[in-house]
Amino acid sequence: MTLFSIVVVTKNNAPTIRHVLSSTLTLADKYDVELIMVDGNSKDNTPKILGDFAEKHRNYFISVKILRDPGISSSYARHLGFKNSIGDVLIYLDGDTPLSSSFKYHLERELEDSDLISPIHECVP
Repeated sequence: MTLFSIVVVTKNNAPTIRHVLSSTLTLADKYDVELIMVDGNSKDNTPKILGDFAEKHRNYFISVKILRDPGISSSYARHLGFKNSIGDVLIYLDGDTPLSSSFKYHLERELEDSDLISPIHECVP
């Protein structure tokens, strides 16, 4: 079975990160998923939100990791997520871009005939 690694890169996203993390549950409900959250040295409540989500929803995922990035860049944070992932497929999300509700449908179609998957996101107002 395919293991999906969802890497959520965030910095000071307290207003939106709950919605983004909740969107990962839709995929974790049907597939084997590891969740890797990389915080870029947030100064707001983001780290607490990540910890609370991990504690509450750990059983939905194969594994849950919270990594700290010194805030160098989102590219560096994505690299940290990649280096700490074990999945067959990587899905990158930013702290304000959740998976769309139709992502599972598109994922299944993409996996049938493609090696490259581009997630479909919703914007958080």
